[in-house]
Amino acid sequence: MNDMPNDMAADPEASAAPTPPAPIIEMPEIRRTASPAHLLPPMVWLWVVFRPWALFRRQARRQSLGSAITSVAINVTVMVAIITVSILSEEHISGDEWYGLLFGMAAVWVVGLAFAVCVACATAPAMSCAATFAAAVRRSAPIVAGMTSVFPVATLLFALIVINEGNLRREWLRPVFGDNSEFPMIVAGGALCFWPLWLLWLGLRNEGYGLPTPMHDTGHCRCERCGYDLTVTSDQGTCPECGHAAELSTDGARRKPPRPERHPGKAPLGVWLAAFWHAALRPATFWADKRVRTDGSKARNASLTLTALSATAAGLIFFVLFGMVLALTENVDPDDLWPLAVVSLFVFACAFMVLLLGNPAIALAAVCVSRLRGNTSRLDELGRLAWYSVSAPQIVFCVAGAMAAAIGPAAEMISGYRAQEVLHLSHTEAAFAQTMLILLACGCGAIALGALVWSFVAAVRAMRATAHANF
Repeated sequence: MNDMPNDMAADPEASAAPTPPAPIIEMPEIRRTASPAHLLPPMVWLWVVFRPWALFRRQARRQSLGSAITSVAINVTVMVAIITVSILSEEHISGDEWYGLLFGMAAVWVVGLAFAVCVACATAPAMSCAATFAAAVRRSAPIVAGMTSVFPVATLLFALIVINEGNLRREWLRPVFGDNSEFPMIVAGGALCFWPLWLLWLGLRNEGYGLPTPMHDTGHCRCERCGYDLTVTSDQGTCPECGHAAELSTDGARRKPPRPERHPGKAPLGVWLAAFWHAALRPATFWADKRVRTDGSKARNASLTLTALSATAAGLIFFVLFGMVLALTENVDPDDLWPLAVVSLFVFACAFMVLLLGNPAIALAAVCVSRLRGNTSRLDELGRLAWYSVSAPQIVFCVAGAMAAAIGPAAEMISGYRAQEVLHLSHTEAAFAQTMLILLACGCGAIALGALVWSFVAAVRAMRATAHANF
């Protein structure tokens, strides 16, 4: 103690060893995925017919990118082989027709492989705990491989239906459905085409199932308005660059997760809807006091659930509106509802496909724009902002799109003699009503397309407003 300086001896707190700063614990990038593509060979992956959710929920071991690409290539090759065999069994190919067949099958193979690659890239913002685009693609590739694993089975079943169409209609369907025996086959073919999309939806929802939602610490101390470094600025001061209060940028307790993410357990869909609408209409205001640096798996799952519900609403709206048009313009028999039900199912499937593939693509485009503007946030953080932004506009897209699909044919039917007789319209009045319906259908279509643009703009604005957020 004699060698200790006087000022340290007088101050016992100064003589104590300085407390080391708390280490920043970074969440390791989670490589696990919920894809079962490697559990069974692609040709024997029949369990998905009975219990696909069990496979996707299983925390499978990591599958490498090369293995996923190999699985996709094998699945697409087997699908092309089945199509080729089906064509050869139905038609006699000779001479130059072989070259056309080979060229066509090669084109199908390239398109199938390119589709899988595009889906893997487009769904990258949906991957949880992925800091970079490359890491996200590595995680999405097994899910896409799981989706393509049903290509051979679905193609084989579809080929069997086409080859045995006559026997199926004569022996099985006509005794039950009568003259409408072709509609069950159309529904079965549509279900086989929809099957991979449903598995993709299931795989995305269960990606990272049961894993915690980590909070990311950027380690930055910058102004949230302009990005100026506030390391040497007092918390009670202001940013020398823009005059923004430094405390608003450095106080991590000010930013809290959105209300649905703070809800104990699983938040009701209504709570998510309120947050989605606020985030889409006023993104800068919504994210002004919300936690930004965290994973987006909860928002992604809520948005995917809303995708399924919105597509279902589109099918129901089309069924009701077009059914009303048929009731007003024609004598509708109960048997006439079969074609309407089939078309409504295809409206649902088309809306589901557009939203399932379009929302991640919009999110990826917004991420690219944000990156070009200098945003250095993690990919999963930007994806979370995008899921909040694209969820509400998809409701508008489905409602407006279904109305356009139902009102468009109604404009053609309103000019018929039967419609004029039932509605007691003159020729001039029918022409005016037809014009108004065409304009209404075009307006609904424009609103549907505008909803997609709206979702992209909202995502870009949200990413711009949170580019410099520290928490």
